Amino acid sequence: MKQQLMDGRFSNNEAVHILSALYGAKIEFHEEKIRSIEMTEEDIKHSEKKIKQLQETLSELKRKIQLNEGNGLDIHAEIEVSL
Repeated sequence: MKQQLMDGRFSNNEAVHILSALYGAKIEFHEEKIRSIEMTEEDIKHSEKKIKQLQETLSELKRKIQLNEGNGLDIHAEIEVSL
């Protein structure tokens, strides 16, 4: 099942806010997993690596958005759920 999550034009500030919230939710998910008693050391390392990747990607996106001098930018996001 595919669902259009986002499809629009946003100001730089709006884009940073939206992307920070999306990436923040995924980072928080991994942080909660790390605090779980059921996590193995390998699982923890995987989540820590994923958190670092997400933080780096978000930081790079913010940097690029700050350099954007246009009239905003387009964000298109689709989510696919397989059952």
